[in-house]
Amino acid sequence: MTHATQVVRRIAVLTLLLLGVDFLDELWSGVPYVGAPGIRSDFGLDYTAVAGFLLVIPGMVALFVEPPIFVLADRFPRRRFVAVGLAVLGVAGLIAGLAPNVWVLLAALCVAFPASGVGVNLAQASLMDANPDQREQYMTRWAFLGAIGDLLTPALFWALAIFGWGWREAFGVCAAVLVIYAAALSRQRFPAHRRDNDKPAPPLLVAVRAALGNRQLLLWLGGVSLCALLDEILVAFGALHLRDTLGAGVGARSVVLMCEMVGALLGLVVLDRLLARFEPLRLLRWSAALCLITYVMWVFAPDLVWSAGLFFLTGLFTAPLYPIAMAQAYRALPEQSGMVNAVSTLLGPVGIAAPLVLGLVADAFGLVPALLLLTVQPAGLFVLALRRPRSASAPPPTGLDVG
Repeated sequence: MTHATQVVRRIAVLTLLLLGVDFLDELWSGVPYVGAPGIRSDFGLDYTAVAGFLLVIPGMVALFVEPPIFVLADRFPRRRFVAVGLAVLGVAGLIAGLAPNVWVLLAALCVAFPASGVGVNLAQASLMDANPDQREQYMTRWAFLGAIGDLLTPALFWALAIFGWGWREAFGVCAAVLVIYAAALSRQRFPAHRRDNDKPAPPLLVAVRAALGNRQLLLWLGGVSLCALLDEILVAFGALHLRDTLGAGVGARSVVLMCEMVGALLGLVVLDRLLARFEPLRLLRWSAALCLITYVMWVFAPDLVWSAGLFFLTGLFTAPLYPIAMAQAYRALPEQSGMVNAVSTLLGPVGIAAPLVLGLVADAFGLVPALLLLTVQPAGLFVLALRRPRSASAPPPTGLDVG
């Protein structure tokens, strides 16, 4: 076997393993949410405490811990960050499953959230480094496997319930798989960072200042932050809309929400095929425009049948927005994928504040005006795709050092 063949095979194996990371992370991250009723009962928490302990506090810790690690990840071997991040995530999950009280659970989650951010986001960055000429395609596959992980978390709880097990055992299963997966990734050779003419890395502050001054990077990361709107936020407020506006019961709401998820999965499959034939930004413009139209129609759907069909189409056209936008962010700073994630975390408060803003609007003006605010996502990405120079979306020169 020639050296070139060995390199190609090594990159292929690494790519497959990196693609699986988001699947495992979404499977793990769904455990606190799906298991929230059991956690609340076991520790006697009220709803505010559940939200604070499972979401808000760990999320705020991650916002402060992650950025400096992402910056350093461009200057040291990436493999260590990914493998250690996933291993720590697994160990934290094991501690969470064994937690004797809510404070131990909180401590475990405060470790798990930044570990997930580091391990998973740097795995994504490494995937982009390993496939610089196919960023959109691999972001699409990454998102698809993550969506499968989302869907399988309830299935995991269902399977464990057969044996009388619950959220503790779910944490344990995910923890074991993550530790094994981290060990497998630790044996891989990750792509080495390359710079033009093999120049040494610029001083840290210079690199940070240059990234923050990169207008295209900031624009695309702003677009990526908008993609949080038509995600879990839409599911939460969409469920309320179906109940309060259309009078849907639990079963009917579940069917309509599942239609959106199925549409999103199909949208990612179709996108993967279309990217081989069409320019990514052209697909982004069409997806954003059709998403905007179908979503507004869904908000005003007259009954549950129309709601289910239009929500399916909304998921179909929403799904391409994140992978294409994120790929453009990586293209804006191609040699510093860790820095891309560091700057991205600065926009994290957008996702935290958005539900609060929508709640305030819904209380003051009703659910329909609140839901219409979410059109900022497709409208913003449509405008961004129009402004972005067409030549900037072309693949950069290829070339990969494996180290």
